[in-house]
Amino acid sequence: MFIRIILILANALLINLGFLFAFLIRYGLPFPEYNFILYKKSFVFLTLIEQVQVFVDLFKRVFCGLFLGTLLSVAFVYAFRSQWSAFPTSIFILSFFINLLVIFKANQQDWRVDCFHCLELTDQSLR
Repeated sequence: MFIRIILILANALLINLGFLFAFLIRYGLPFPEYNFILYKKSFVFLTLIEQVQVFVDLFKRVFCGLFLGTLLSVAFVYAFRSQWSAFPTSIFILSFFINLLVIFKANQQDWRVDCFHCLELTDQSLR
């Protein structure tokens, strides 16, 4: 259970790093305050949305979770477009692919540990 909590926290960190990297790719440094202020105000909510679906087979879970999280994030920004109209859609698209790669790789190690643990238990029960 402790490892799962650490993995969730690591995913939250990686998701936000993905958003920051997407801003960096899209705008370079310094980030435009007009666009970036919205991320600063909503990063907790965006992280929670991205985390909602991050766990079904390894790649499928990450892909589906991030895809749904990104769609929900875009829908949320669209619903509140009068207040958040400056949040660029391109950041969602870039962060989706960046987060897909990073979180897939981070969870791949956890998946291997689970598989090896299952194999050890199976091997012990066969003896």
